[in-house]
Amino acid sequence: MTRLAVVVGSVRPNRVGGAIAQWVVDQANEIEGVDAELVDIASFNLPLFSEEIPPRMAVPSDPAGAA
Repeated sequence: MTRLAVVVGSVRPNRVGGAIAQWVVDQANEIEGVDAELVDIASFNLPLFSEEIPPRMAVPSDPAGAA
């Protein structure tokens, strides 16, 4: 059995990777011998990276991200 992790690498509110990653997981799971899983880093507490604009370009609006 081949195990595959498809990682959504953005936590920004305007991201589109989640739908694409889910499609990849669904397609991979159609292949015999493949066990694909979605890993979404948005489920981790990363407030610095959840801003619409990268922190180096604007002050974070979330107090946890600014801290």
